[in-house]
Amino acid sequence: STIIIPMPLYVLIFFATGLGLDPLLVGIVSGAGSGIGEITGYFVGLGGSKVIGKKFKHMPEKIEAFHKYFNKYGFFAILIFGVLPFPFDIIGLIAGANNFGIKKFLLASIISKIIKTLIISYAGYLVLPYLELYLAHPLTQ
Repeated sequence: STIIIPMPLYVLIFFATGLGLDPLLVGIVSGAGSGIGEITGYFVGLGGSKVIGKKFKHMPEKIEAFHKYFNKYGFFAILIFGVLPFPFDIIGLIAGANNFGIKKFLLASIISKIIKTLIISYAGYLVLPYLELYLAHPLTQ
């Protein structure tokens, strides 16, 4: 929807509950969609892995060490960075460049984005009634 309506996704999620939408449903659906949408960064990284391999061919042991490390801890890194306010596209690029399993990447992305969007949708659900009371108060007008 952010292509049609030029507004940040998380702002829409925050205010969606003010329209009467269920915060649980908003969080799950928007999180799943957001997680699936991260696959584009993964594929860009997958295609760019050949370029990275050529550029750093003089350091194969460091690339191999990073590859092993990411394959061991990548799932948890994706979970953590997916919840944090961090440009997650970088993680998708890294996962693709390391040829991290696409199923594991999607699962971790979807789980982390659902957690993040649930937090945002419930924040809107809990804050918006008080914001509405504050804005309707005679002293604020």
